Parts: sequence; structure tokens; C-alpha cells
Amino acid sequence: MTPRLIGLSKRGAAARLAECVKKADGPLVLAGNAPLFPPPPAEDLLGFAFPVIGVLEGAMSGLWAEAFLACDVLFAKPPSALVFSGGDLWPALLEIRLGSAASGRLIFSRGALSFSRMEHSGWARRGGAREAMQWLEGRSAEALKLLRPLLYKEAALPVPPALALERSAFAMAWAKSDAREGAKSFLEKRAPSFSS
Repeated sequence: MTPRLIGLSKRGAAARLAECVKKADGPLVLAGNAPLFPPPPAEDLLGFAFPVIGVLEGAMSGLWAEAFLACDVLFAKPPSALVFSGGDLWPALLEIRLGSAASGRLIFSRGALSFSRMEHSGWARRGGAREAMQWLEGRSAEALKLLRPLLYKEAALPVPPALALERSAFAMAWAKSDAREGAKSFLEKRAPSFSS
């Protein structure tokens, strides 16, 4: 598994991003600010097989703000912000990231989602592209691929079915070779060497 770092303000970024979304062979790290091309639909990012990490540098608005809201983890530095957009997925994504009360207040006020609010929710972390790539290092591709759809399915379920879904995912994860390597490396007090 090789994470793909895409500098959104660099030449050729649109073609590279489209190719990576089509291939879906590893996590994506979207880094930059003020891209000059339209983003992939947030639905495509949500349906991506691997995690999508956003690196926000400054303020982002419009469809790009919605695309960054679809990222699983966000790395940013103050005073970064996502400015409210009227996208179709914006309210649902805000509810996943902030909870219903905070997202309702933000939508009603049509305000900006500040870095401090993103960090307080646990969704955003301080850092840039280097920190995002380091965050992905040493993680199991099998586990990341299994985790992503589970998080979005669980968010919409009541507790008993969500726990049943989590139990089945836990069993599937332990059936993978990376699970054995993770447990073995823990017992041997060394860094894991995942196969994927």
C-alpha cells in the first residue's frame, strides 16, 4: 500500500487525482489550497476503498470545502477553515464530523468551520502533508480498507445493529494475515511489518 500525495495547486494535479480515484490502490492525501480545477464529487471520495486524508492550507470554500469534509482525517494549521457551501452532502457530512447540535448551529448561521472547531471534534489534527504521510506509515492496508466503510455505515445505525456490524468486522479483521503480524509484533515489542 502506497499512499498517494496529491498537491492540489500543482500542474497536472487534476489528471493525477482522477487517475488515483479510478485506480483505488491505496490511501489518498489531498494537500493544498485554491486548486484551479473542480474536485471529484464528495460521493466518490466517500465511496473510495481506502482512507482519504485532507491537508488544508488556509480557507477552502465551495465544492472543495465539501470534498475536504468528505476526508476521513484532516491535517491543518490555524487559521485554516472550511467555509459553508450549499452542497447536497454538506449537512450530512457536518453531522458526522461535529454531531447534530453543533452542525445544526453552523448550518443555520452559514458560518465557517474553523480549525479549532474541527480539532475539538477530534476529526482534525495539527500538521501538514509530511505529518499526514507519517500518520499513514506502518498502518495495515487491509485494516484501513475494512475500517473506512464500517465507520460510515455505523454512523447511521442505532447501537445494537452497529455493535453487530462491529463484531462481524472484528472477526473479518482477525482472519487477515495483518492481524497475526500486528499481535506478534506487539508481543515481541517491535514495529509491525504488514504484508500490504
